[in-house]
Amino acid sequence: MGKSSSQPQTPNPYTTAAAQTQSNEATAQFNSTLNNSNQYTPMGSSTWSQNGNGQWTNQQTINPAAENTLTQQQAGQGMAATAANNALGNSLGGVESPINTSSLPGIQGSVNTNFGQLANQAQQSSYNAQEALLAPQMAQQQESLQSQLAAEGAPQGSTAYNNAINNQALQNNFTQTQLANNAVQTGNAMQNQLFGQSLSAGQFQNQANQQGLQQQIALQDQPLSVYGALNGQGIQMPSFGNSSVNQANSSPTDISSDIWNAYTGQTSQANAQTASNNATTSDVVEAGAMALMMY
Repeated sequence: MGKSSSQPQTPNPYTTAAAQTQSNEATAQFNSTLNNSNQYTPMGSSTWSQNGNGQWTNQQTINPAAENTLTQQQAGQGMAATAANNALGNSLGGVESPINTSSLPGIQGSVNTNFGQLANQAQQSSYNAQEALLAPQMAQQQESLQSQLAAEGAPQGSTAYNNAINNQALQNNFTQTQLANNAVQTGNAMQNQLFGQSLSAGQFQNQANQQGLQQQIALQDQPLSVYGALNGQGIQMPSFGNSSVNQANSSPTDISSDIWNAYTGQTSQANAQTASNNATTSDVVEAGAMALMMY
């Protein structure tokens, strides 16, 4: 019967986990030591220290000149904040109150187009003025025509006389028609002018309303603007960083895998030894059996 090799003892998982945890903690501590480097600049220093529990503390110290400047900034910022709060408190009533638009010009949403009477008056006035200028000329032309016809021997009532008088009347009617057309154009121009004036007046009134409203909004927002200006951007602290420091990290050792890999190897070796022992025993038994048969 073959002899079996002794199997290796199975690793304790809790002991293995504890060893891996200890290795991880040691690696983390080593990495923190590598990366928590002290820095010294013209503005001051940034140094690291570690207590007995492994807790790191960073202390930043600025040089005396920068510290004095920072103290002055803090004092000025405190005074500005006090002034800002006082200004804001004194004007909160105006900020919270709604804007009063009763004193502003009203918004005009329509334009006056009722200029018919004025346009008619302008039209009639234009016609009367032109007719007053041309009436004496037309009368003079009528007398000259009659004198000319008499000199030519055309008696009143004759065909030549009537034709000449009718042609003169037609010419006078054409002239009066032109006067009427000019008067209509004058009336229309007057109406367009009045409409444009009414439209401009409405636009001016609306612009005045908007400007007054913007002015009241600006006055209401003024305390908030003063408050923001007094508060400013705050205190600027000197900063230290690790941007210029090379970061280094060490990977933790995989102890857990090493232990289980070693156990697997030992188990495989023990199984191979057992198989070899079994093969040797089988050969001996077979040889003995052949010898007995021959005997």
